[in-house]
Amino acid sequence: SGARPSATRSAPERWSMAALTTNVRPLVEHRSVLPACVPDEPWKRRQTRQGEFCHYEALVAHLAHLGPADIRNASDVANRSFLHQGVTFTVYSDTERGTERIFPFDVIPWLIPSAEWDTIKRGLQQRIGALNHFIHDIYHEQQILHDHVVPRGLVVRAQHFRREAVGIDVPHNRYIHVVGSHLVRDADGNYLVLEDNLRSPSGVSYVLANRTATSKIFLGLRPDDV
Repeated sequence: SGARPSATRSAPERWSMAALTTNVRPLVEHRSVLPACVPDEPWKRRQTRQGEFCHYEALVAHLAHLGPADIRNASDVANRSFLHQGVTFTVYSDTERGTERIFPFDVIPWLIPSAEWDTIKRGLQQRIGALNHFIHDIYHEQQILHDHVVPRGLVVRAQHFRREAVGIDVPHNRYIHVVGSHLVRDADGNYLVLEDNLRSPSGVSYVLANRTATSKIFLGLRPDDV
């Protein structure tokens, strides 16, 4: 996003506060008053790409009866729930050593249009499938090494390469079970993969916790409704 954190509050926390202190109706009509550093998906896309804002209309209509106090209360409830459940993360920096914080959560969800999600889904399926084939090849034919696509030493001298697993078949040839792919978006709106975590992506637990919290806050609003 390019936003820099303030001295007293991290960027994700400040973004949430901006959303909480603004009524839902101004989300549509008056969001231009927000500071430029605040990433406001609905308003900015409405300004720069006419017609792409429509996927927020159902959500805005559902929240139209809520005021700033209601939204702030929903955020407080979610944060208390996260704290009680241990949905936290540890911050390590020069000034903070092992500080535990509640995972940043914005009660106003960021919606991805179905067409964009379809592109993301197909792209990730292709990408993860290729990674799974790569691991299978490394522990079997090693054709990618024979063809010098990847330097042999880079693989066989890697810390986590297991020679004892060479030639062993796994059920359904499935080496990858859970993946954490970090997505970013460029200035043109294209989604890009920053990195893939194929071992134990801790972010999965945050996704599930956020989904549960969102469903409790927006009672009666189903994913198919937006």
